[in-house]
Amino acid sequence: AEIAKAKAAAPAAGWPGVVTVVDGDDGVAAVVDGQHRLGAAALLAQAPAGLPEGLASILVDVRPAADEAAVAALFAEINRAEPVPLVDLPTDD
Repeated sequence: AEIAKAKAAAPAAGWPGVVTVVDGDDGVAAVVDGQHRLGAAALLAQAPAGLPEGLASILVDVRPAADEAAVAALFAEINRAEPVPLVDLPTDD
């Protein structure tokens, strides 16, 4: 709910990053990364004002079906990613 509130207050165009899902053998995809962004989008879409136009698209990385161990390894790989050091971020000065 906090992400939805923040995006509603300052809806910069788009969502950060990608949502990663793994196709299931049963035809149902499982979200491996980005579930909070999807939840925020769902909350905003249900709000009286609706989903702001700039937030209507979410980039999704769809991976092929995999066993539970492979999905766990993918989750670990995504969540071990190194953050960008502040010194590498562009600034206005």
